[in-house]
Amino acid sequence: MSRFLRRRSNTATPTVSSPPPSASHHSQERALSPEAEAQQVRIEVYLNHWQQIQAIVNKVFNSRRSWSKVTNDDVQTVVNYTIQMMHLLVEEEAPAQGTIGRLLEILIQENILEKLYIWSERAGDFQEDAKRELLKIYELIIGQCKQSVLMHPAILNPLLRLLLACWEHSREDTERQLIPLLQALCISLSQDPNLLEFLFHASPSKGPAKFLLFSLLIPYIHREGLMGQQARDALLLCISVSAEAKHIGKYIADSTNLCPVSKYFTCP
Repeated sequence: MSRFLRRRSNTATPTVSSPPPSASHHSQERALSPEAEAQQVRIEVYLNHWQQIQAIVNKVFNSRRSWSKVTNDDVQTVVNYTIQMMHLLVEEEAPAQGTIGRLLEILIQENILEKLYIWSERAGDFQEDAKRELLKIYELIIGQCKQSVLMHPAILNPLLRLLLACWEHSREDTERQLIPLLQALCISLSQDPNLLEFLFHASPSKGPAKFLLFSLLIPYIHREGLMGQQARDALLLCISVSAEAKHIGKYIADSTNLCPVSKYFTCP
């Protein structure tokens, strides 16, 4: 009898099994702080948007007749997803000094802005529209990002190529978007003078050898209206920051056409 009770007791003892991986995963998620959970959601949304963009962009990269593949819907979809990504990016702060946030890291590792620039160059009839939207995206990044972005080649190089494309040819509606971006760049220079030397030497493979930013502003300083005023304000800011570096000031005086074209500034 006692053996029988012991057997019953043993069989009645419940077996505690380890939770399945999914349950363990959800348990870990519940253990995250609200801030960590919010960041995880932002990263997932960011990556999902990038996947949606890639599905459109890769159609062009995989086609020999790329000019026939881009539609207005493609441009609008890519732009909308990219802007949503950049709004997430500009709110991100570096987790510690000398580091970068995860969203900025993804932007750099995936070379997102370079791919978007190449795609815009292959947008056929919508090339100018894509270029104009990229100018808006860069203005958003440079003007609002809480992290330093212009020191990263994956961000600066496609920007220089985009600016050079605008320097060579742009419609008036694109020019209206170009000037606010140049102004945002000049404001960044005034806030971080270390950028001055960096941007002075950074240049695309063709076009002005140095200081593309300065060369881009000069043609607009004599314009009437808001565009001309923004260009003059930006150029004055640029000159003010450059005064701290004699070699840059000398380059402006000797190697640009600022003096002949402008009646608004006093040149040496």
